[in-house]
Amino acid sequence: MTLIFRTLFQSPHGAFALMAGALAAGCGFDPAVMTVTISPDSVTMTELGETFQLAATVTEDGRTLADPRVTWSSSDSSIVAVVGEGVTALVTPVGNGETMVSATVASAQAIVPVLVDVSERSVLEEIYTSLGGDGWKTSSNWGSERPLGRWHGVFTNSAGDVTGLWLGSNGLTGEIPAAIGFLDSLRALSIPGNKVTGLIPPELANIENLQRITLDNNELVGGIPPELGRLKNLVGLAAYGNNLTGPIPPELGRLKQLRYVQLSRNKLSGPIPPVLGDLPNLWLQLSVSENNLTGNIPPELGKLLDLRVLDLARNNLTGNIPPELTDLLELRYLGLEENDLYDTIPRGLGDLVLLRYLGLGGNDLTGTIPPHLGNIDSLRVLGLERNELTGPVPPELGYLRPLEELGLGFNELTGPLPPEIGRLNALTYLSVDITSLSGRLPRELMRLSFLDEFYWDNTDLCAPADRQFQTWLGGIPFNRGNAQCPY
Repeated sequence: MTLIFRTLFQSPHGAFALMAGALAAGCGFDPAVMTVTISPDSVTMTELGETFQLAATVTEDGRTLADPRVTWSSSDSSIVAVVGEGVTALVTPVGNGETMVSATVASAQAIVPVLVDVSERSVLEEIYTSLGGDGWKTSSNWGSERPLGRWHGVFTNSAGDVTGLWLGSNGLTGEIPAAIGFLDSLRALSIPGNKVTGLIPPELANIENLQRITLDNNELVGGIPPELGRLKNLVGLAAYGNNLTGPIPPELGRLKQLRYVQLSRNKLSGPIPPVLGDLPNLWLQLSVSENNLTGNIPPELGKLLDLRVLDLARNNLTGNIPPELTDLLELRYLGLEENDLYDTIPRGLGDLVLLRYLGLGGNDLTGTIPPHLGNIDSLRVLGLERNELTGPVPPELGYLRPLEELGLGFNELTGPLPPEIGRLNALTYLSVDITSLSGRLPRELMRLSFLDEFYWDNTDLCAPADRQFQTWLGGIPFNRGNAQCPY
C-alpha cells in the first residue's frame, strides 16, 4: 500500500526554502511529491519461528532515494515484532491476529497488513519439545493426528480450541517456550510439581483469556514479568516454591479480577506494592511468605475486606502491625511471623473472630499480650514466641477452646501460668520456656490429655511433686522443664 504526501523542499536555509517553495507554488510550480511503497503489499505468517523481510522504496518526484531514513513500526507489538534497518525490516510473529506494519519517511508513510495464524498443533509440538516431552511420565497422543483434546493434559472447547494445559507432576523439564503466547484461547496453564527452568515468558500476557497460571514447585528463575498486568481476566497467579527474584510488579495491581496470589518460597525482594490493596476481588489468598521482602506492611492491605488468607511470614518486613489489618474480619489465617516487626500487638486483632491461625512469633514486638485475643474462639494456633513481650499471660486465653498450639516462649513474661490454660483440652503444643514465669504449674494442666509437647525450662516454674501430677507430666512425649517444687 502506498501513501503519497506533498512536501516542501528541504534546505539548510530554513525560512528561505519555505518562502521559495511558497513562491514556486505561487508561480505555478508544484511542491515535491514523496512516496513510500512496501513490498510485498501483504504478509501471512503461519509457522513458528518464521521471519519475513519487507522492503521499502522511497521516491521523490519519481526519483528513487538511495539511502532514506525509514522508521518501521507495528501497530500491535503483541502480534508481530519489527526490526528495521534502512529500507528493509524483519517481521517476526509473536501472537496470532492481524496488525499493520508501517514504514515512515518524514511525512510520507506506507502500511501493509500482516496476518499471523499459527496452528495450535504446532504450538503444542513446540511445548512438547521445549519441556522434554520424551521424558514425561504420561504423554498419550502427543504428536499424533488425534484431536488435540485427546492429548494427555490438553483440554479444548466445542470448537477444538485449546483452553487448558494440565501437566502437573508429569516430569516436565526445560523452559516454557515463548510460543505458548499463540494459544490465544487458553484459560488455564497448570504445570506444578515439575522441574521447569528458565524464565516465566512475558508472552503469556498475549493470551487475553488466560484466567489461571499455576507454576508451583518448579525451578523457575528471573522476575515476575510486569507484562502479566495486562491479563485483565486473570483470577489466579501461583508460583510458589521457585527461585524467582526481583520485586513484586506493581502492575499486578491492575488485575481487578484477581482472587488469589501465591508467591511464597521464592527469592523476591523489595517492598509489598500498596496497590495490591486495591484489588476488589482478592478474597481467597495473598501469600508472599519466605521471600526477602523489605519495608513496612502496607496499610492499604486493610482494604481487602473479604480476604481469607494473608501470609507475609519469614521476610524482612519492618515497622508496626498496621491497625488497618484489624478490619479484615473474614481472615482465617494471618501469618506475620519471622520478620522484624516492632511495637505492640494491636488489640483489634481480637475482633478477627474467624481466625484459625495467628502467627506473630519471631519479631520484636513489645508490650503485653492483649486479653482481647481470648475472643478469637475459632483459633487453632497462636504463635507469640520469640518477641519481647512483657507482663502476665492473660487468663482470657483459656477461652480459646479449639486451640491446639500455644507458643509463648522466649519472651519476658512474668507471673504464674494461669490455671485457665487447663481449659484448652484440644492443646497438643505448649511452650512457655525462657520466660520469667514463676510459681507452681497449675494442676488444671492435667486436663490436657492430648498434650504432646510441653516446654517450660529456663523459667521459675516448678512442677508439683505428687505422684498424680508427675505421672501426667511423665506421659507427655516431649516434656522439657525444671525440677519439682520443693514444697
